[in-house]
Amino acid sequence: MALEKLTFLLKSSPGARVTMVAKNFIPEVVELAKGHHVKIITAAYQPSDLREKQIVIATTDDLEVNIQGYTDGKKEYMLVT
Repeated sequence: MALEKLTFLLKSSPGARVTMVAKNFIPEVVELAKGHHVKIITAAYQPSDLREKQIVIATTDDLEVNIQGYTDGKKEYMLVT
């Protein structure tokens, strides 16, 4: 899911500055991130990851993490998908 969303985001907004946070990434995501403004952070999600961000796109395979990201983003009045 993350690969699909990142692909779409970069096609529609190639200059977007993206930060991705996950415990691990599939090689295709890492490869796509190269050559774009994509920062990859290999770590567990923390609410502080949302600082100075505008949009939250939760695409992990962990429902609890997705819900937490959604909830944290809404608390900060961020656009959440």
